[in-house]
Amino acid sequence: MVENGGIQVNSQKVLDPAEMVSLENGTIIQVGKRKFVKMIFNS
Repeated sequence: MVENGGIQVNSQKVLDPAEMVSLENGTIIQVGKRKFVKMIFNS
């Protein structure tokens, strides 16, 4: 799915499966057209 452009992090396509993605408060991950996750961290 990554190689086909089906994964986006903050509206940027992830094309490399080995790419490291930094997760920050408010990061939005999209998988496909309808699945979204918004990362919210409590400290």
